[in-house]
Amino acid sequence: MSEYSWERVIVYKAPGEANGKIIESTAAVAWQNGAQPLTNDAQHSFATALQHVVGNNPNAKFLAYNNAPPGVPNLKTKSNSKGVIILATNADSAAWIVHT
Repeated sequence: MSEYSWERVIVYKAPGEANGKIIESTAAVAWQNGAQPLTNDAQHSFATALQHVVGNNPNAKFLAYNNAPPGVPNLKTKSNSKGVIILATNADSAAWIVHT
């Protein structure tokens, strides 16, 4: 048995919609309605994960990235990939959020 805890979550949100659908690795494999809008920073799991990126937290470091190189105007791709890696400096804890 592994000493690490892994949770995998997939959230789907259509353009222009505040609520989405979610699949969690610990639940039955079926899309569930998101209980809260993604913009609700006090009640949504992804907003909670990102609070360390947008807030002042000396114990959190993050790296944000995307696949669009700097200085390349009008780059056209079928899907841009973006992400945030969040690391705790005072614990063995991290999160990786990928967005396409």
